[in-house]
Amino acid sequence: MNKATPAERTVFITVFLLSLCVLAYEVSLTRLFSVVLRYHFVFMVVSIALCGLGLGGLALYQFANRERDARESLRFLARLSLAFSVSIAVGIVFLLKVLLQYHPTWYLVTGAVILIPFFFAGMFLACAFRLLAHESGRLYFADLAGAALASLLVIALLEYLGAINAVLAVAALGCGCALMLALAARAPDGESRRLPAGDSISSAAALALIVLALLVNGHGRFLDIPIVHAGDAAVTKPLFMELGNPAANARIIDTEWSAFARTDVVEERGRPLRYIYTDGEVPTHMVRFDGDLSKVDRLRKFIGYLPYLTGPKDEVLCIGPGGGMDVLLGLLGGAKQIDGVEINPSIVRIVNRYGDYNGRIYQYPNVNVVTDEGRSFLRRSVKRYDLIYLALTQTATAGNVGLALMESYIHTTDAFEDYLGHLTPDGRVVVITQEYSLLMRAFCTAITALRAGGADDDAEAAACLALLRVPDDQLAATPYRHILLLKRSPFTSDELTRLRVESARIGLVPVFLPGYAESEPFSLVRSPAGTAAVVDHARRELKANIAPCRDDCPFFFDLSFGVPGELIQLSIGAVLLIVLFSIFSVFTGRAMAVPRGSLLTHFLYFSALGIGFMLIEIPLAQKMILFLGYPTLALAVILFSLLLGGAIGSYISQRAFRAGLGRGAFMAALAVVFLTLACSALIPAIQSQWLRQDLVHRSLITMLTLLPLGIALGMPFPTGLRALGQIQPALVPWAWGVNGVTSVVGSLLAVMMAKYVGFQTVLLCGAAVYFGAALIALRMRPPAEGK
Repeated sequence: MNKATPAERTVFITVFLLSLCVLAYEVSLTRLFSVVLRYHFVFMVVSIALCGLGLGGLALYQFANRERDARESLRFLARLSLAFSVSIAVGIVFLLKVLLQYHPTWYLVTGAVILIPFFFAGMFLACAFRLLAHESGRLYFADLAGAALASLLVIALLEYLGAINAVLAVAALGCGCALMLALAARAPDGESRRLPAGDSISSAAALALIVLALLVNGHGRFLDIPIVHAGDAAVTKPLFMELGNPAANARIIDTEWSAFARTDVVEERGRPLRYIYTDGEVPTHMVRFDGDLSKVDRLRKFIGYLPYLTGPKDEVLCIGPGGGMDVLLGLLGGAKQIDGVEINPSIVRIVNRYGDYNGRIYQYPNVNVVTDEGRSFLRRSVKRYDLIYLALTQTATAGNVGLALMESYIHTTDAFEDYLGHLTPDGRVVVITQEYSLLMRAFCTAITALRAGGADDDAEAAACLALLRVPDDQLAATPYRHILLLKRSPFTSDELTRLRVESARIGLVPVFLPGYAESEPFSLVRSPAGTAAVVDHARRELKANIAPCRDDCPFFFDLSFGVPGELIQLSIGAVLLIVLFSIFSVFTGRAMAVPRGSLLTHFLYFSALGIGFMLIEIPLAQKMILFLGYPTLALAVILFSLLLGGAIGSYISQRAFRAGLGRGAFMAALAVVFLTLACSALIPAIQSQWLRQDLVHRSLITMLTLLPLGIALGMPFPTGLRALGQIQPALVPWAWGVNGVTSVVGSLLAVMMAKYVGFQTVLLCGAAVYFGAALIALRMRPPAEGK
């Protein structure tokens, strides 16, 4: 292998850094959007990022795909890197000061602003691969290694800088890349003749301005999350609608960014509590408390206090205790030990920081609150509880209006089975919901879990359940509206009598008390159809899908029957792009004198890689959340393992597949198939065996499990690019574009298919797509290979 020239080394380094910037920018942008807008808009960022990278490659091929010497290539790359950085800095100002604040429904404009930096990044990377097509293996190594580092580095950026300043930091690093390339272009490979310093000066000036903006914003918050002037709850988060409502008289008194969420403390004048919002959604209460329980005696009339009046209460587990309301109820109810599992670390820090306000409720000797994912914590525990308490426990960005495609592993049938398995003989699971339809889904889910635990039929399982709600005149005043109590065994007559008496004293309305109050549609569980009749009633009367969810398809908060319209629109747009690519490929083949069959082969090959990679990556990230216990960590570990493995595999492919590139691509794609199937079969056993290990060991086990698959995933793409480069180097940017745009299709397919067939099937489909890529690779015959 020839030694790299100074110009080539500069390209390798800047590809590494720019790839780092691209992934860090994408994650920071999704973190920013998840604070202001609903979930489907956050997913839009991911799709636009992939699409922009692909369109950048196509634009380079169409408009700027000519031969350049080393000096000219470095200058062109420097300008693309500078355009990437400046468009980030200008775009974030325009988003925060104009679009998100005053025009949050201008989706096309918002999408265009998001797309521009990724477009320039796509052009940059496609140009680099066009320039060094013969070194695609090593160049792809730099690309994936940069992204792998970004998957870890971005967590630190978000923790210490916040999403907005993280975006500015990424823009500054991109300017650094532009400056490095501009300086190298002045005298590449040791030449003495130097060009004018215009590009260097421009890059240095942009770098200085963005660093200055970063420093100023770190102190003065010139750029911050705006108060959104829109009243549409389907678009805007509740926090920003409330701040924009003068009648609410609310203000933010504290904010903390993290890789998990932005967390805000809000107070309303004249009220003895404060609200803690996670990503502008799902407010949790922090009650004013000075340690004197008699001063919060009013909470004895609260719906959430009912479980402490009707059964054992010594050992309590609160999943998602939030601002401390659940813990305060436990102390008021006389619990001897209260364990809390809070997934948002910022909430725990905030509650402790405001100890003078809340009575240092998390620091009581009988209170133990940890930061973890509730299910993961419980599955690693051998302890049994009298109460397992879930009050409005939702994922950070899941709203209360039936948002689409929100993963919640704490409300699945598997979760309810875990809860039942960790109860004392007379212990209870308590679920408090805001929405009536979610209560119905929890009811059906609980019955399914009881059936799995041995109940003979749905009617027998229903005897272990009790449902109550607040009166009609209180529904609008509180999100704590409905309560479900679940036991491992049927409620006794004494227990039901106690429930009737205490609920009447609090003022609650019975919805389903076995043998006493069985209102429709819950009484339909007594029919031969059982819960199926309840599900059918919700479908007809509420137009809601309340069928129980399992871990493999954990969309508890998605009550829709179909795919959200926003994702359908994205899918249509992606398919149209694919069609345009196909038509364009025909004309491209004629213009480049490339046989149409060969062009179609490469089009299908790179499309399969784009789709297949996303069908594998997304399910793996979901599968590891319960094992690692923290969604952000799970994503970071998954991305790092697959990207680092991909970088290694890419580097290996440069050395291993020097000849026989078609056969090499076939072997690499086939390796992905076998390793994906192996992971699919082995991951459940590995997780079960090592579940109780500490977090460091679980992370290392995950990396070791996925690294071989990552190595295999890193080989087919650069090998295919090298094969295409031997046929027609000018088509390399086109192949980059095909791969990028079809990755959008893959991500959309992964999310939509998961709802209907589960993540396990999506993973197997990813293996099947790579098997197709392997067969296609056999038809790739660069001239150097002969026949």
